[in-house]
Amino acid sequence: MNADSVLVLDAQIVVIVTALVIPFAVSLITKIHAPSWLKAVLAAVLSIVSGVIAVGTQMDGTALISKATVVAAVIAWITQGTAYARLLKPAGVTDAIENRTAGFGLG
Repeated sequence: MNADSVLVLDAQIVVIVTALVIPFAVSLITKIHAPSWLKAVLAAVLSIVSGVIAVGTQMDGTALISKATVVAAVIAWITQGTAYARLLKPAGVTDAIENRTAGFGLG
């Protein structure tokens, strides 16, 4: 870290932050009556992308497809699933997004 650095994030923090956005993205991308398997597949794909992005943010030359990438993707998948099931779905947040964007999306 140098004097010009304002904020330094490690891969796990990046994964958790991006994973918390995944349920919102799934709700925006899919229609309200989209099958749950489609939403689950989309969430898994976005979790993998989140893991790759997080590992890609490291400046130590870590390969994109590595154990760290797999671990980051699993962390993202667990985080987004937990956020969806325990926080966003019970609060009605994802249903509200799906209702307001019912005219477009997958499914």
